[in-house]
Amino acid sequence: MRCLPLTLLPLVLAACGHDPVSPAGAVPLSRPVFAAYQEKGEGLFVSSGDYSLDCLSETVREVHTEILFRYHLTVTPGGGTVLADAFIPGTGTGTLVGLTSGTIWTLDRVVSPEVIRVTAGQMHTFTANIWWVSETGPTLNIHSLFHMSTNANGEITSAKVDFGTCQLH
Repeated sequence: MRCLPLTLLPLVLAACGHDPVSPAGAVPLSRPVFAAYQEKGEGLFVSSGDYSLDCLSETVREVHTEILFRYHLTVTPGGGTVLADAFIPGTGTGTLVGLTSGTIWTLDRVVSPEVIRVTAGQMHTFTANIWWVSETGPTLNIHSLFHMSTNANGEITSAKVDFGTCQLH
């Protein structure tokens, strides 16, 4: 009597081994995505302009600044995005000139250990700690505030830099 279930088992397995038959004109179901999309790379941040610095009591002209950065973008299956975007140490070049004093400041180093969680359609901010050295010796530390806007697809659509606070050492 116990042989009956064992006899039916090969028939059930054989029936499950065939592809299901779809009615004519049926649209196949999309399969869920279980893996995150990742992208890595490097880029060049370029900046110039005039900025008023309270710690110097004058306006400085950023003649031309270039800093290499490295990014790692991850888009989760649910649509969430994580962007790690840090400046590469030792790669920055730049010059500030005091418009009143004529003091020349040279870019020394940049620190930006920020990770940004990006949500489509929102603005994101992060701070970079930027050190400048003058030709006469004093050091200037500027905390630059970066504003980044993204569109509904999560693509960066605009970026703006404000010199936040500064300290003279």
